[in-house]
Amino acid sequence: MVPLPRLYFLRAGRLNPTTLLPTFGLLLNYLLLLMPAHASRLYFNNPVGRVLEHPDGYAHIIYEPGPRKLDYLQAFLTHTGQRLRCWHKLFSDQRLMAPFTPEESQ
Repeated sequence: MVPLPRLYFLRAGRLNPTTLLPTFGLLLNYLLLLMPAHASRLYFNNPVGRVLEHPDGYAHIIYEPGPRKLDYLQAFLTHTGQRLRCWHKLFSDQRLMAPFTPEESQ
């Protein structure tokens, strides 16, 4: 079992609010580590990212870092939409994703 990260820091017996935001990121990373790797099944994969099917009935999408080609992004979003046709929940990990270009935003 992975040890639970400290959720807050004390300074002189008081809660230091400046440490709460970075700690939230640690907690999120901890929770992602707890998700079993076998829980999700790969639905679609290309250089833009991966679309996974979770047994609880939601799509889990993970974006890859770096620049994207528009046709790869369109294929990725099309397959994500197809997977969501019968499902209504989505968990998206965009931490590594590069910002959308003006061409992609249109």
